[in-house]
Amino acid sequence: MSFLLGLVGALLLLAALAGVAFGIFMSMFPNTRRAGAYFALWWVSGAAAAAGVLMRDPVTFAVGLACFCLSGAAYAAVGGGRRSRRAGSEKTTRENRVRRDAQRRRAAS
Repeated sequence: MSFLLGLVGALLLLAALAGVAFGIFMSMFPNTRRAGAYFALWWVSGAAAAAGVLMRDPVTFAVGLACFCLSGAAYAAVGGGRRSRRAGSEKTTRENRVRRDAQRRRAAS
């Protein structure tokens, strides 16, 4: 049983470190920089929870799990990598629609 728990803890730690590495990779690009930083920070606390499993320490696991849940909620609250619409996009769409309609009227006449 002890070997199995250590194996699960090692696999969780490996997955958490892969999440941190992926978040760092995401933050290298300008369009995903903020989401990548939040993603990497989210998985740092996941690595702490995995280390608690690996060390068989319930307190470290509980604190790491609580931090993982809180940082996951913060990641979701800021958008989690989804892009927000720009403020002027509606105006641009309206302008494009007016321009397209004017071109259609000219082509029809």
